[in-house]
Amino acid sequence: MPIDDSLLRRLRKQASPAPALDHPSPAAGQLWRAYWRTSNQETACLDVVPVSEASVGDDSAVAIETDNGFKASAWTGIGRRIYKFTLDLRVGDLTAASADRLRAVLGGDDAGDWSPIFNVLDDRSLERADLQDRLEALASADWTRTHDDARATVDELATAAGVNNSAIAEALHITPGDAQRLRRGLRLPRQDELSPLIDLLGAAPAVSMSFDEILLAELDEPELRPLLRQRAEEKHHGDEIAARRQIAERVMATSFRQQASGARNWKQAILDALAED
Repeated sequence: MPIDDSLLRRLRKQASPAPALDHPSPAAGQLWRAYWRTSNQETACLDVVPVSEASVGDDSAVAIETDNGFKASAWTGIGRRIYKFTLDLRVGDLTAASADRLRAVLGGDDAGDWSPIFNVLDDRSLERADLQDRLEALASADWTRTHDDARATVDELATAAGVNNSAIAEALHITPGDAQRLRRGLRLPRQDELSPLIDLLGAAPAVSMSFDEILLAELDEPELRPLLRQRAEEKHHGDEIAARRQIAERVMATSFRQQASGARNWKQAILDALAED
């Protein structure tokens, strides 16, 4: 389903000054909307401070304003590190005065704009708890993992069973080199390979794939998210995790088939994969 909420509806109606609502490379002093539908390798992360639209905060919160007139409260005391791929749309850039004030509070040189929260009966504690929950969802989201990641990998099962690459190749009717790629997680087992693989290894392996770190970094860039979301809506019933995994797996498989020398242009490979039916 299309992504929509009260913040986006209000921003889209705001004519002057108009919010940015674009997808540049993230940088300090920017205000972003971030979201992730499902919280399920280490990918690119950013240190962020949560912002609420309500003019409320605690003794570490700062009233801020962007250069396009968006006003909010930045809660510096509950900042977190989140995944870059959760960034959705840039709202705007902080004014110079807001950026300076925020840095001063973050650095401990100044106090925040509100009084401390001393107990849970303070209504502001609900706002802070909600922001913490939302940040936790963004910090724990990970599209590279599958639900069966708790299972042993092909390599772990093969090592435990004393099975070498030649035995895997013989059982699956593939080359030893292909068996090595399967064992290293550089390709997924095909559906017709799962049964003989289970017979050989004695258990079902985790069906997960290792992705190139540079490929992941390119996929995490905000500028690609609209295309990935469109792909999710068209091919995966809105499941962005499934869309990202499919594109990553397709790009990885294509790169191994081509076996080109030199650095790979992962971004172009992603765009080519997204353009395919």
